[in-house]
Amino acid sequence: LKKNLKLICGIIRNWAFQRLLSFDLQMRIIKIFIELLAFVPIFIFEMMIFKLSILVFVLSLIIIHTCFWFLFAPVWYPIICIGELYKNDHKKLISYARQIKKRISKENDFIIAAALTGSISRSKMSPYSDIDIIIIRKPGYKNACKALFFTIKETLRAQKDRIPLELLWSLDTSSVRKETPLIMYDPHKLIQSVCKPYQIFK
Repeated sequence: LKKNLKLICGIIRNWAFQRLLSFDLQMRIIKIFIELLAFVPIFIFEMMIFKLSILVFVLSLIIIHTCFWFLFAPVWYPIICIGELYKNDHKKLISYARQIKKRISKENDFIIAAALTGSISRSKMSPYSDIDIIIIRKPGYKNACKALFFTIKETLRAQKDRIPLELLWSLDTSSVRKETPLIMYDPHKLIQSVCKPYQIFK
């Protein structure tokens, strides 16, 4: 019962925040703005059918927020990492990390550096581990939009492959300084200059 309650709370938290706390301020603003834009036509459509009411407002909000949940949030995280209802193979997670490393290195127009943290970097992976990646991006709203689009693409890939993927975006190295990272992409040696020790993910 305690485990089921923990899973339910994890799913609700996952649905409610949808990685918002993993985004920098600019990305949060854009994500909320896009969701509000999507909310308005759904609300107007339902209002035309059911007339204006609090129920219509709440229903519209739930529909849009749930759609964005599948686009932005790691849906498999609470199922695997909290509920332990599905096991991932160690090799599958490492293989996926190598694939996303290649994709990150191709996005050098807005990504400055990236590193694996968490259980993978500590060599303490289990069948219920997730993939934690800290990504440092270039500032500006244009780059924030690119980062959000990259998040959507990688989230959808992870949903398909049942990978609990956590992406943490930052504009500086503050989020990675307390870690012992596995560096995925760092052409300017930004992470290497602030993290001792560190390892290179191959």
